[in-house]
Amino acid sequence: MPDIMNKLLILVWLAVFTLPSPAQLRVAAAASLTVPLTEAGKAFEAETGIRVVTSFGASGSLSRQIQQGLPVDLFISANPEWMDALEKTGHIVPESRRNLFGNALVVIVPADSTLTFDHITEVGRIAIGDPASVPAGQYAVEALRHLGLDDALSPRILPAMNVRAALALVARNEVDAGIVYRSDGLTESRVHIIHTFAPETHQPIVYPAALVIDAAHPDLALQWLSYLATEPGAAPFRSAGFQLPAADP
Repeated sequence: MPDIMNKLLILVWLAVFTLPSPAQLRVAAAASLTVPLTEAGKAFEAETGIRVVTSFGASGSLSRQIQQGLPVDLFISANPEWMDALEKTGHIVPESRRNLFGNALVVIVPADSTLTFDHITEVGRIAIGDPASVPAGQYAVEALRHLGLDDALSPRILPAMNVRAALALVARNEVDAGIVYRSDGLTESRVHIIHTFAPETHQPIVYPAALVIDAAHPDLALQWLSYLATEPGAAPFRSAGFQLPAADP
């Protein structure tokens, strides 16, 4: 009897694993897109039956992983630099590249903090994305340098693995302040924005997207990109504080 049951279980497993799976699109995207891109992905799947599976992280880390063979169909970066790196090494389809969104850079503090930007040099610790791989951190360094605040704040900076991690540090009251995207500051109730950096203090914040050269489902990726340009696809990003369409850098 046990042998018969085992054989039946094997047949059930084989039946399950050989059933046709729904179409699945693999995307690598900047961590700052986590909330709206996930929401848009669910709406897209409900409408088309195509599941969007997204790996979120620092744009620099994702770019390097794609160069090392990360199997994804589409890459969405938080700055042009990391997309440029993939284009130079032949890892994306250049003619598929387009700018999707724009953003702004802000200073946030815990919700109960009374700190103002005028006293920003008095912070104990300020969280930013690690400038070595996180575009938000690179923009933050540019902005602080432009305002002449880098010498005073550099010793107090706590680098985080991505911008969402920097946001979490502020939300948990583990640091006095953080520099993140406006979209991050607007979607987290445990923080509030005390300053928005003027656009001229840093490079334009744009999110380019492109097909990865060895994409398994390039047709699905293009369909997804087209969907993000529609009102239902763009709505989560507009609600989250992103700029649509992105301004040209």
